[in-house]
Amino acid sequence: MRSVARTPCTIAHDYRGVITVMRGSADLARGKMEPNHPALTDIARIIRACEDAAALTMELRAMSCANGDAPPGSLRA
Repeated sequence: MRSVARTPCTIAHDYRGVITVMRGSADLARGKMEPNHPALTDIARIIRACEDAAALTMELRAMSCANGDAPPGSLRA
């Protein structure tokens, strides 16, 4: 019987979606700013943090999905 609780793999899958939206929003904001805008440094930090979070999320998915869990929409679900 499948567990009703959200598993690490499904949480990582959803979190990856949130990170993608954050990264996309930061990229759009960066594209609308002048090259010397003072907030560009902050936007670059946000993008780097999103990249780091995405890498960690992929590691979590690799470990938890390898244990038999499958993200939503997966053929293994």
